[in-house]
Amino acid sequence: AATATPEDAAAVLLDLLADFRFAAPSHRSSALAAWLTCAARPGLSGNVPLWLVDASTPGSGKGTICDLVLRTIYPTPTRRTPWVHDDAELSKALLSLAVAGVERLLWDNVDATFGGAALDAAITSAEAGYQGRILGQTRIVSAPLRPFWAANGNNVAIKGDMHRRILVTRLD
Repeated sequence: AATATPEDAAAVLLDLLADFRFAAPSHRSSALAAWLTCAARPGLSGNVPLWLVDASTPGSGKGTICDLVLRTIYPTPTRRTPWVHDDAELSKALLSLAVAGVERLLWDNVDATFGGAALDAAITSAEAGYQGRILGQTRIVSAPLRPFWAANGNNVAIKGDMHRRILVTRLD
């Protein structure tokens, strides 16, 4: 039997993406890059970009493509998390996720500007850990926050420095 090549593996994954309508070939490539990042994430100690699946209208397949990628890597469904608009609240939520040791995170149906200081810090703090104050206490804790990051939404406006920390897949 012939040995499978990396090109053969990529062809299988790209075939699974064949029914999605990507805005450009580069967006199909970014979906493949996100898939490979998701698979490799447990073995990567450093930072990885957040994968944003964006579209112009509801029903474009954003949730479906996220489910496809995540379900082929993780045996259990990924819980969808609503996007937290307030940076202080997001910081608290991220600290809770770090303490819980989440391995994947999906913000579903982002409906506002996406990004901010708390998320910027979280995405770039994989090795150092995410730090914050425990709610109701004066104690500061730090915990590793190394999930595979994903989000989806319609016409998402990316805020501030998030452009440098994100991989966008756009569906038509």
